[in-house]
Amino acid sequence: MDETEKRLRIEHNIVWLPKPNESQLVLSSQLPPLELVTTAFAIAFAGDCLLMANLTSRGWDLPGGHVEPGESLEEAVRREVFEETKATMGPLYLLGYQRLRLLGKKPASYRSPYPDAYQAFYWARVAALSDSLPTAFV
Repeated sequence: MDETEKRLRIEHNIVWLPKPNESQLVLSSQLPPLELVTTAFAIAFAGDCLLMANLTSRGWDLPGGHVEPGESLEEAVRREVFEETKATMGPLYLLGYQRLRLLGKKPASYRSPYPDAYQAFYWARVAALSDSLPTAFV
């Protein structure tokens, strides 16, 4: 970890990852290795309200998701936010990332990079919002 990064939290055995595992949440102005980043999320605001998505698989959550082959992280987060909320965002600013590390053997069905995979987090302002899909501002 260099001087542009600040570790906020370490957590062990997150329920949705194969166990044993460790998660580190890091504030950073630098991305981790791009080939290891599998998902990108947005913390998006309209004024002082936070944009949330009501997802079938996750319930109320930050909008974002998996990076498709050939897609940049910024393209992925913009696409995912629009798919989940119909919101268009202004400029994106990197907040940091979450490092997800498996501490045991790689499970046969595990598709993410091993042992480390990353999730990138950006913040942005909502530039436009369509009323065609339920979203929430909190």
